[in-house]
Amino acid sequence: MMKLSSSQKMRKILLYLVVQRIKDSIDLLSENPSLGHPRRIPGTHELIVPNTRYIIHYRVRPRLKRIEILRIFHTSRKQPNRW
Repeated sequence: MMKLSSSQKMRKILLYLVVQRIKDSIDLLSENPSLGHPRRIPGTHELIVPNTRYIIHYRVRPRLKRIEILRIFHTSRKQPNRW
């Protein structure tokens, strides 16, 4: 088994924290769908994941009683023109 260097261990920990923050944000959305900000595309919202460079794009489907996660973007990436 290969041993991880200190920097690899730190990277793994940081990755875990980012994933956990994204999951926590999605959990908050399920409790409060209006938490995010409306987007230019009608019916869609975005939520900035705290202490990360990620944004969750979603829409609320009240009739179906659910939230649909459309995409999760890193802010350094160009957002698509089409959904």
